Amino acid sequence: MNRRRILFAGGWFYASLGVAFNALGPALAAIREEFALEYVGAGMALGAVGLGYTVGSLLGGPISDRVGTRPSIIVASALAALGMLLAGVSPAYLAFLAGLAVASIGWGATEVAVTSLIARAGAALSVRDLNLAQLGFAAGAIVAPAIVGGSFVLEWGWRPPVVLGSLLAASVAVAYIRVPAPAGTRRHTSLRAVIRAAAAPVLLLIGLASALVVVLETGLAGFFAPFLEYAFALDRAAAAASVTLFWVGGFVGRLLGAWLSSRMDLMTWLIGATVATAFAALLTALAAEAWLAVAGAALAGVASGALIPSLLALAARHRPADAGAMLGAVIAILGLGGIGGSLGIGRAADAWTLRGAMLIAPAAMAATALTLIAIRALLPRESDGFES
Repeated sequence: MNRRRILFAGGWFYASLGVAFNALGPALAAIREEFALEYVGAGMALGAVGLGYTVGSLLGGPISDRVGTRPSIIVASALAALGMLLAGVSPAYLAFLAGLAVASIGWGATEVAVTSLIARAGAALSVRDLNLAQLGFAAGAIVAPAIVGGSFVLEWGWRPPVVLGSLLAASVAVAYIRVPAPAGTRRHTSLRAVIRAAAAPVLLLIGLASALVVVLETGLAGFFAPFLEYAFALDRAAAAASVTLFWVGGFVGRLLGAWLSSRMDLMTWLIGATVATAFAALLTALAAEAWLAVAGAALAGVASGALIPSLLALAARHRPADAGAMLGAVIAILGLGGIGGSLGIGRAADAWTLRGAMLIAPAAMAATALTLIAIRALLPRESDGFES
């Protein structure tokens, strides 16, 4: 396999995903107004993403192992394109949610196959390679708030950025037509086997840690623009564009993760990064000035940037022969973090205030640190294949 081509194609997938998903957070206030929703109702959009991602991941892992990663990626990304298009032109909120759910099934199945392909091509370098490939996600997420902010300035609204996500998903399908990939094993891996794999102690904890990081991202990306509008009376376009700084931090964090992966004990720096993220997220929630909140979000992005790519690499290396199924199990649990985070933060915002709801992000990172400590304690007994 051509590792460089696989990395470039993976980077394009993650960049497309970064734009498509991270356009939703900055647009959330406008979506809420158009459909006359409470915060918990608007949060259902992010919940639909998490639910679709969970379903897509559970299905995508066994399928990619059986029929091959390339056909899986092409079909799943085409499904994502159709779902994003439906969401972008939907006349009613239920149709919007349905479009997001369908798109997320496609995106989730695509990510499992893409991540499995990168991990297999990189082998011992999988932690570094996944951090490098996911620089694309951070880059896409950096661009997305600016796209949404520009759409607001031009008075186009939130729909054009969502339709752009459809075009990007279609481009992923085209990009993978010529990417080298191994054929499927033709071995049947049942959905029950994937769920059973997810219940293994290490994989369950890796999935839980990943899901908690998604809760953080839901707060500091999904609800950050409405928080800036509410707490500091920022202009909507400026608040949407401010989300970019969280993902600039995430880009830097992934670069640091790729560099540190061969220079430092993996679990030690993951735990340290998680603790640093918790303090930065707490600074964001309690900030008295807008610039301090944005600075805290940027620091949280740096500290948390490498967490999910590195956790996915650990999952892929647990049982390399069934990397798709293993990643499908973990990404499915990760998707539950999107559901719980969006609905939990939305409900807390309605019951208390958006500032109070933002405290969920540092609490999630404190729980992540404890989960990582438990993973480190289990690794010597579960497997010897997690060395960085």
